[in-house]
Amino acid sequence: MTRSRLLTQKVKTKFSTMYVHLELDKLGRPAGLSFSTPGKILDSALDDVIRLLGDAANSLIREANGERK
Repeated sequence: MTRSRLLTQKVKTKFSTMYVHLELDKLGRPAGLSFSTPGKILDSALDDVIRLLGDAANSLIREANGERK
């Protein structure tokens, strides 16, 4: 089992507080990026956009690291 380091930053918005999570690989390089929202935003159009942005960010990180899609 490999553990990765996760950095989290709180972001206050006019909607509510949200979080950005950056996963680092064992060499300290970005390996993944995700966004999370509080439960009250779940299953909303805004939640869908946030999740799609996270998916796109992860795709770009994989591409930059030379990984296949």
